[in-house]
Amino acid sequence: MSSLYHPHPSEDDEPSNKRRKVNTCLQCKARKVKCDKVRPLCGPCQRRRVPADRCVFADEADPETLQHYLGPDYLAQQGYDVNEVDSQPSTSAAGLLGLQNPQARAVLDRITQQMRQGQEANGELGAAYGSNGILGGDQLNNNGVAQAAAAAAAVDPSLAGSLLASSSVAANGSSAGKGDADAVSTLLEGNLFPFACEPTHDRTKLILGLLPNDHVVNVLLDSLRTFETKSPLGISWRLIRVQLINLRGDISDWRTGQLEEPDVDLTFLALLFELMVAAIDCKPVEEIISEGIALTAEQVPEMTERWHATCQALLAMSDFWHEPNFNTVCTEFLFYLYELRRGRTRVASHHLQSSFQSAKAICMHQLGSAQDDAERWQATAETDDVTIRTGAVTAMRKAQFEGGEVYAISEEQIALESIRDPSTVRRRELLQTNIPDRTHLVREAARMLWVSIKWHLGMITPPAPLGEPIDSTSWSTSLGSIDEAHLPDGESAALPTGTSLSSISTHFFQFLSASTQFLLRHQSTQHASTNGTDLLTTISEWNSIAESHLAQMRDLVGANRAMLNHFSLLIHHWVRIRLLRPHLHQLESSTTLSASRTTLTTSCSEALLQVQKIIAASDVDLSIFAPLIVTVKVDATLLLALHLLHRAGSNDYNSSSEWREVRRVAKSSLLLIWTHAEDAKRGRVKGTRQLVEEVLLAAFERKAVALRELPRVKGEDEEEGAGELDREDRLDAHLGALGGESGLKVYRDALLGGEKVPPLFFELLDGYVRTL
Repeated sequence: MSSLYHPHPSEDDEPSNKRRKVNTCLQCKARKVKCDKVRPLCGPCQRRRVPADRCVFADEADPETLQHYLGPDYLAQQGYDVNEVDSQPSTSAAGLLGLQNPQARAVLDRITQQMRQGQEANGELGAAYGSNGILGGDQLNNNGVAQAAAAAAAVDPSLAGSLLASSSVAANGSSAGKGDADAVSTLLEGNLFPFACEPTHDRTKLILGLLPNDHVVNVLLDSLRTFETKSPLGISWRLIRVQLINLRGDISDWRTGQLEEPDVDLTFLALLFELMVAAIDCKPVEEIISEGIALTAEQVPEMTERWHATCQALLAMSDFWHEPNFNTVCTEFLFYLYELRRGRTRVASHHLQSSFQSAKAICMHQLGSAQDDAERWQATAETDDVTIRTGAVTAMRKAQFEGGEVYAISEEQIALESIRDPSTVRRRELLQTNIPDRTHLVREAARMLWVSIKWHLGMITPPAPLGEPIDSTSWSTSLGSIDEAHLPDGESAALPTGTSLSSISTHFFQFLSASTQFLLRHQSTQHASTNGTDLLTTISEWNSIAESHLAQMRDLVGANRAMLNHFSLLIHHWVRIRLLRPHLHQLESSTTLSASRTTLTTSCSEALLQVQKIIAASDVDLSIFAPLIVTVKVDATLLLALHLLHRAGSNDYNSSSEWREVRRVAKSSLLLIWTHAEDAKRGRVKGTRQLVEEVLLAAFERKAVALRELPRVKGEDEEEGAGELDREDRLDAHLGALGGESGLKVYRDALLGGEKVPPLFFELLDGYVRTL
């Protein structure tokens, strides 16, 4: 605290309305949090482990401290001479360090100024940072520069940490510089992800130096949120924003010397880096360059890989494998998206499985509903010594969401009783004793992410015996009908009431949850022989569930949220396809199952229509639903081609209007699977189009034989020329037969061999296509 005297105007010199008192401590005022005004150490500062001498109130602070926390505008309002305050030598970093060498003072002041302003870092800054030896750089002969850098690293670690990317061109750390690459190598040295490594302050400083400036972070998160409204991930943007504010406050406390070492939440820092990676993936390279995030297109993939590697190092430092929390589960789920966008579906599935297991480990599958929470909290009194009264930030930071197979952690006051009497164990709680038990916002965010993870897992997991069955019998998590925008940040037992509390996103994730549960419930029986009544009952049950959700979404769809409606309709028809396709042979051979057969072909056509709309409105390759899009394009088109193949031998059908409509959809959908223009990008799925084409050609050939050799009864309203091969019953251009090296030949031979299609045929095909 400076002891310099600064003249202050007398009480009579200024009007009273210009001397507004600050009734909170300056720490809380700067962070914009509520202060309990307890002296000498207020509650928020105590929880953040701020030293007592740093919890300063306005009436005991000197002008220099006031300017640091509240800015020059406040000083001017109080009547201080701002120019005189700024002119004091102790306000500069060099003055605080006590450097006497004029050259060293000049270098350090320039470092501080450029770091704060986020301007371009020049080569001298990189040399100064290298001289500190953190990245193994050569020592400089310039003693003044070396002294400045060494003093900066020793007294104010942020000066060294923020220069990590100084050898790159942009100060925000976005350009691919040698310093960044070396820093990442230093971080990952001796660290084999996903195994734990020691979280040291030096590592944390290096990582904080890799973090771009606030402007870049805001731009990236805003672009990702815009993209996410069309292809939702299931993450809570409110919690990200709250944690980001808290992170910036912690970094500021360290960089301004209020804390000797950086004290930040490593799990959220990891999530932040991976969110930026996802944002880079979603933004065109031209926009990244135009906004100054990178200088050339070549720097973008290097920057992305560097941030991804940094995220992995942070997770290893957090020991996420043994101590997962909500942030680490979300980060693992983003790894799934990261690998999907790079075509590494096998690795992506491993990350998805890992996030699923971590989510279960912290009991995200047994949270019940928000209504259950409200009823339990309102019926149960809670003493002040049970939890620390904080908000969502602490809940996210400490949420190690305890649970186990032997015992359950419920509310603190009934935990022992639950252990003694296993019959009372109904769920495992996600909260520890030192975080808020009554934070609806955190718990609803956990429910939404759980819904997203389980849907994607159900999408790629084949039924037994091809895959390990997913046991959903113990799942109790139920997403409520309240949008997170209406939930309070802190503790509150009551839920908000009133109309229009649910958004279209909330209904969308409720629909995802309903579809997952329905498919898992019927997965054990859908591959057994069944009759028409059972199939119609199952489809009718699903139609009723889907319609209730779709009707709610239709009322909320706006011009900018139409994509969610397309995805919802696609998922609705995809569920019907998965329920019916194991019975394809029965549907095609039995006259009593004609209604179910029509439902299958209709759903295939409607699903392909929604795929066309989705592709026309967004880049499907970047969507987290890309695996669903690819699967629907292949399976629905192939099912329609197989339907034509089965019906081609019936002269009562193969010239009907239904035949022509199914043929039109199947032929036009070939372009959805693969086109010549996408050869370089999607050459791997070229064989799937060849497979469908061979089935279509076989159907047209079978129809020609049937028209030529089988009898036909002409109806009264039949058009002239009926019974002759239609000119559309051909492919004007096709890619030819599958090559000898293609594994898809096995599936083609099974389809064209004259035997019935096995119930698990499409599950096998889907798994093979994902490995291409």
